[in-house]
Amino acid sequence: MKPETRKRSSCGAELSHDAPSALCPRCAPPGMDTTLSADKDGPTKTMDFILPPLTEQPGDRIGRYKLLQEIGSGGFGIVYMAEQAQPVRRRVALKIIKLGMDTRQVIARFEAERHAAMNLVARSLAASDASEIRNGANAVPLAENAVAATSRTNASFLETLAAAYAETHRFDRALAVEQEAMSLAKNEQEKKHCASLLKLYQANTPYREKADAR
Repeated sequence: MKPETRKRSSCGAELSHDAPSALCPRCAPPGMDTTLSADKDGPTKTMDFILPPLTEQPGDRIGRYKLLQEIGSGGFGIVYMAEQAQPVRRRVALKIIKLGMDTRQVIARFEAERHAAMNLVARSLAASDASEIRNGANAVPLAENAVAATSRTNASFLETLAAAYAETHRFDRALAVEQEAMSLAKNEQEKKHCASLLKLYQANTPYREKADAR
């Protein structure tokens, strides 16, 4: 069956069948939310993709999000840790995409990166040495989602989940998950790192990671 031709709702330009949205970000009224999101109505926000010019900085507000800090960047955009104010208050990973990068292929690539972004934010919330950033209750569901999305095969994601459990004082779970991570370690250095974390959790001590670590 021939794909249906669509047009942009704002300017009437034709869209290919695989374009991600019928809304043209360039033509959208100022302040209009052109978010492409995953699990938008779920209990835990994972990652949004929005397309304003890349002039934002920590402290700025974009729609219902307040940018807190930059946690990653690349050729297609910048990832921020952000705080969502409504409908619930929570921290999210927000990727701001450069204009012109909203093709189906690029969005598919970002979907693959979404799991890594969830892990990155969860790790900061679970193990940052800055107390104002840490939030174990928010870290756990993000880390659990990242681990589930990769079928518990990513040692780094499992390590983050263990740190999140430890931050919420669930040390038995932290130990079990860290042992999973250790079973996936690829070399002796990784095994030693896992062993050091196991000792922390056996002593009922959460993990703390400096900003420039790992």
